[in-house]
Amino acid sequence: RFGRDRGFPQIEVTDIQQDSRGNLWFASREESGVFRYDGYDLKSYDVPTAKALLVDSRDRVYISDSKSFFRLDGEIFVPLFREEFLNSRSLAVREMSPGRFLLTSLKGAWIYEEALDSLEAVTAVLGMRICSCARKGDDIYMGIENGDLLRMDIGNLSVEKCLTLTENIQFILPD
Repeated sequence: RFGRDRGFPQIEVTDIQQDSRGNLWFASREESGVFRYDGYDLKSYDVPTAKALLVDSRDRVYISDSKSFFRLDGEIFVPLFREEFLNSRSLAVREMSPGRFLLTSLKGAWIYEEALDSLEAVTAVLGMRICSCARKGDDIYMGIENGDLLRMDIGNLSVEKCLTLTENIQFILPD
């Protein structure tokens, strides 16, 4: 059980991930921004508000806020880029392949290639208010505020509508 008695502040958790060692990582819009719980102790990382969190296939930890994308390097989060591209709530970061990430927000989706330090918009969803996102196999599913569920093929980046609901899709369960 997490609580103030275990050092966990009263915060709004925006994302939770687990690494291969069993550590739980929490992102928050408040206070320190990122916390790691190893089953015994809670460690906080002093970063800007963390709206989205990812532990990738190589156990590297990434966060994003409304303007930047960061990677944990030792004990500090270092910015990989600073852009105004999100300029709204960053909602999700998903790994497409090692070093290649999909970042979504209420203004669309972008692909970040770490080795090339490049950021490119996914034009098929640019301007769409993406509320949720999950990877399932070789596809990434995106819930759009208007109720559409979109599927993006990771290989060719094609996007298609899977279904339309009467309300927006707030959460998609990952694999």
